[in-house]
Amino acid sequence: MKNIVLFISILLVLFSSVDLAKAAVFESNQSSYSLDKPILDDLFVGSQTVSIDSPVEGELFASGRIVDIRSRIARSIFAAGDTVSINDGAGYNIFAAGNTITIKGTVEHDIYIAGSTITIDPSAHIKGNLRIAGSKANLGGKIDGSVYFAGDEMTSNAAINGDLKAQVNQLTFTGGSIAQDLKYKSNKDAIGLDKINITGVTIREPQETNRKSRIFQSWLFGFLTTFVSGAALILLMPKKIKEVVEQIRANWGKSFLYGVAVMIITPILSMLLFASIVAWPIALIILLLYGIVLYESFIIAQIALGDFILSRVRNDRKNWWLALAVGTITTSLVMSLPILRPIGGMLLYFGIMIPLSGAIIIWAREKFI
Repeated sequence: MKNIVLFISILLVLFSSVDLAKAAVFESNQSSYSLDKPILDDLFVGSQTVSIDSPVEGELFASGRIVDIRSRIARSIFAAGDTVSINDGAGYNIFAAGNTITIKGTVEHDIYIAGSTITIDPSAHIKGNLRIAGSKANLGGKIDGSVYFAGDEMTSNAAINGDLKAQVNQLTFTGGSIAQDLKYKSNKDAIGLDKINITGVTIREPQETNRKSRIFQSWLFGFLTTFVSGAALILLMPKKIKEVVEQIRANWGKSFLYGVAVMIITPILSMLLFASIVAWPIALIILLLYGIVLYESFIIAQIALGDFILSRVRNDRKNWWLALAVGTITTSLVMSLPILRPIGGMLLYFGIMIPLSGAIIIWAREKFI
């Protein structure tokens, strides 16, 4: 395992030092970060509070408790935080995860959101599709594509030029229009159908109510597979798990940036190597090792989540077996529920797995390089 992690670390350090350093800006600050001058390349930033007040000509990757993007981003936005505000759209896609998310301005392509409370402002113009997994969503503005929603409540006053497809507890319309079809799964009729102009058909299908057996089977399978894998890691490398978890706890922002770098560099490097007749076997090895790192990050994420819950409930830390049990039970329960699965999956991936994959690289670099 040491050789595997070392090999990945060397590849990433060498590749990032040659290419990525010339095409991106990395910033990390414990308390706050404010961008007050234009960035001509990609920007990676992690801090408690992130404020973007100047244009970014490339992609923006931002993480923090508060992420406030007030200036135009020429390419895509990847944002994660408790509160995420995007005030001037994006030149390509938006990927956002958080508790409270607000989108304003023109977005040239698609939006993917997972969060608790999502607001698409009346000033927004989305030129692609909108995909939301969340508890509550309030849609306004103009959406050129279709809308896909999974969650508890959705209220819409938007002008939707495509379909609206939803799996929702309560759907409410206060105005707006749907140029094509309205198809939703709910045990309640939508409110305000007389206030919205729907050109196509309106179809409501009831949600399944008796799913206890299927949910239990899904939960049990997820719990057992994750717990067995986690137990193997605890037996083989308990000290390494502790060091990685401590790394992400001490500097989540830095770990997130490293994780994003791994996510970006690996496919690019693999494609470059696949293009070579001689080097394509190395690309296969890199992809395999990348899959191992991601899977290990997923397993360790259960342990880290359980450790966090125990520290809040009973101040019981360092008990990795109990942390594994609590973490796997919590995650498998969330992932077995259709409404919570998209939210839990994105929050687990962006909030824990990506930082953990970065923490593994940081730990390996400090240990071996």
